[in-house]
Amino acid sequence: MVGTLDVGLTAGTSGTAAARTLANGTSRLNYNIYQENARTTVWGGLGTGGMLQTVSINGLLTYTKNITAYGSIPARQWVNPGTYSDNIVVTIIY
Repeated sequence: MVGTLDVGLTAGTSGTAAARTLANGTSRLNYNIYQENARTTVWGGLGTGGMLQTVSINGLLTYTKNITAYGSIPARQWVNPGTYSDNIVVTIIY
């Protein structure tokens, strides 16, 4: 049996996949996660903007599939130096 499943990413601490932010205390650094190298389709789709990614599967009991996520941090953001982070949860819907 061949089928599909959807892979969604949460928005992280910003609350919207369309405008994700990395945090270092009160400092914020804009970034986003995309589905393709062209970086045009924001990866989200769990009610917070962006699109789910649909993946074909072959219906076997055990199946491995690598999916690449493409990140982008816009230039010319003047933020405090330090370590910036965000928490993204991956959800598989089948």
